[in-house]
Amino acid sequence: MTVIAILKRNGRELLIRGLRNQSIAEVLCKELSDVLLSKDLSLNYYFEGELGPEGKGMIVRVIFNRELSSYEIVALEKLFNVMGIKLVSELPT
Repeated sequence: MTVIAILKRNGRELLIRGLRNQSIAEVLCKELSDVLLSKDLSLNYYFEGELGPEGKGMIVRVIFNRELSSYEIVALEKLFNVMGIKLVSELPT
């Protein structure tokens, strides 16, 4: 199962699709919090999806209280690259 992260068009929402289990999702959320830790940025996590052999995997929806800066997006790209997750951005270039 391929894990894909999608940064939504408004820059305030990140979807991570295809996670196999909850423990992987928890580690990923902790890593995101550590990388994006900032006094003016808060992250809210929502877990969705179907686990198990018949499910399509877990989806983690991360909502930010503000739009991510270009530096934060670069940090996300590097984190996901190390973790083997493809980041797709819907933001205008």
